[in-house]
Amino acid sequence: MRLVQFAIFLVVTTVAAGLALGPEAGTRAGVAGFTVDTTLDDPDNSLVDGLCDTGEGVCSLRAAVQQLNAYGGTHTITVPAGTYSLSFGAAGEDAAATGDLDLTANNLRISGAGAGVTIIQKSGGLSTHRVFDVISGTHTINNVTIQNGLGDGGNGGGIRVANNTSLTLNNVMVTGNIATGVGGGVLNSGTLNVNDSMITLNNAAGVAGEGGGIGNGGTATISESTVSFNFAGSLGGGLNNLGGTLNVLRSTLKGNQTGGGVGAGIRNRFGAVTLVNSTVSGNVNNGGLSNFQADTTITNSTIVGNGGGGVISIDGTGVTIRNTILSGNAGGSCSGGVTSSGYNIDDGNSCAFTAPGDQPNTNPQIGPLQNNGGPTETHDLFNTSPAIDSGNPAYPGSGGDACPAYDQRGVHRPVEGDGLGLPECDIGAVEYCVAGADPDGDGFTGGCDNCPNVANSGQIESDGDLAGDDCDAAGLGNVDCNNAVNSVDALKVLRYSAGLSVTQNEPCIDIGTMFLIGGLMGDVDCLTAVNSVDALKILRAVAGLSVSQGPGCPPVIPKP
Repeated sequence: MRLVQFAIFLVVTTVAAGLALGPEAGTRAGVAGFTVDTTLDDPDNSLVDGLCDTGEGVCSLRAAVQQLNAYGGTHTITVPAGTYSLSFGAAGEDAAATGDLDLTANNLRISGAGAGVTIIQKSGGLSTHRVFDVISGTHTINNVTIQNGLGDGGNGGGIRVANNTSLTLNNVMVTGNIATGVGGGVLNSGTLNVNDSMITLNNAAGVAGEGGGIGNGGTATISESTVSFNFAGSLGGGLNNLGGTLNVLRSTLKGNQTGGGVGAGIRNRFGAVTLVNSTVSGNVNNGGLSNFQADTTITNSTIVGNGGGGVISIDGTGVTIRNTILSGNAGGSCSGGVTSSGYNIDDGNSCAFTAPGDQPNTNPQIGPLQNNGGPTETHDLFNTSPAIDSGNPAYPGSGGDACPAYDQRGVHRPVEGDGLGLPECDIGAVEYCVAGADPDGDGFTGGCDNCPNVANSGQIESDGDLAGDDCDAAGLGNVDCNNAVNSVDALKVLRYSAGLSVTQNEPCIDIGTMFLIGGLMGDVDCLTAVNSVDALKILRAVAGLSVSQGPGCPPVIPKP
């Protein structure tokens, strides 16, 4: 067993086979970090011994944070399932000794067993302190719930991210936190990244409270997350952006409220907001998104069913909208004036859309907010929706005013949806999927499933070959989607190359369509052509012979 212990200027490593150690064995700063083994909130016994030890032979979450703040370096604190209540002392110091957990070292990672089972919270009682305070460095928190914080100084109920610091939240729920000032859930003055997370039921409770979910004065990027049912006394029930940069990507903002101000979903003042592939739905009291002396760009989003208006430009400037659906917003979709970059749908004419591809006074024909696949709830399109194949005709992901390469759920754009044979991206946050079989049960059907035989609800596809990462092991060449690369696939490629019909199994897309949008099945050598050379390579692979392929092209691997 490896035992690492540091003194003032020296780290000594001793290897002792079979050495009997106490219950603290193996949790030493300098190995990989600590594993917490008690839910008690006791401080560390000594900050110069390199041990996570409360003095009782156990490692608490507070002791682990204190010890690694002192030690520095990149470490992980593993927090098993359980409820960890911060009850030791009140706020007023910045070394994690009492009150909230102050993060001061660099590259500290706190990883729980899941947001539903590892809960870190302020305990009951009258003490006022948040849960985490990021004072310096770059940190990551994974797979936990952060709840019941009361913001020190009235700001940042659950988490505060200070200037020149960075925090990433992965699969984290921030809920039930209260601030009387800014940021009921999170106050960010540095860099905040929120991924696959829930910011919900937080409250900036003061009369002038701002940003019930997130108050942003730095740079914030929110991806594949839900900001819902947060409340602010005045401004920004869901997100409040003051003098910073806010990017909202593939996310859902739902049911947020303000007590009398503006921007129940998002409030942007003096900052910059980029809303891409996102849904702003069901927020009440004064609008889904408000903009004042700021810049807001909305791309391929769905803004529906908000009270007090969809998009409010208080000073009549700064809002640009493209490829977006606005519908069912009480008080109208837009007020104050917006700029259209084209290909938007408004169920009325309050936005005064007149750019190419715009459809004012048009019912977008969308479904309710629900699980349509992917990590967040979305509004799907009915099969008769005028949004289908009506987005900007530029190839998705090519920049400018083009649609993004993926939709909010992770579905690759474009998907042929109107039956005309020329796939173009859809307007809004969701790309329409033709109804069909869903053999792997992941919620995606037809050409929307990038890996039809393996459940992959996130549709993760990282190498640009249009096949989900879970299908990459099969390589290219599996033309009929029958989970095997074989001579049948080679025959289908030859028939296609000869201009003959090619029968395939649902939900497999015709290889001609696949070739049109970049080539997936059949284009074995990745040279952007489906031809007899590909068939030859498939036959060589089936025969167990070598197969040369283009640079970066996945290998053809016959499956049994």
